[in-house]
Amino acid sequence: MQLPDEKELSFYDRHGVARPSHLPHGVTDTYENPLSEQLKSGNPRNFQLRGNELYFETDFGPMTQRIPPNYILTGVDKKGLPTFKKLL
Repeated sequence: MQLPDEKELSFYDRHGVARPSHLPHGVTDTYENPLSEQLKSGNPRNFQLRGNELYFETDFGPMTQRIPPNYILTGVDKKGLPTFKKLL
């Protein structure tokens, strides 16, 4: 994130408002500890196809993913992930 320049920051000072700040989220991407190794699974479950949108629940809350309209949900595999069938 790029913080505003001093001219823009003086606007906050003139109006008596706190300057914007940058608060890191606690996850950093470094060569020794790449971001791809820090990702957590949302554990998707309870898949439902509504039109061309796949609805499912995760540990983070409900989510949706659009899929091509010529695919239908046929169930889940052994890992609990959705399986699809392509229509003609």
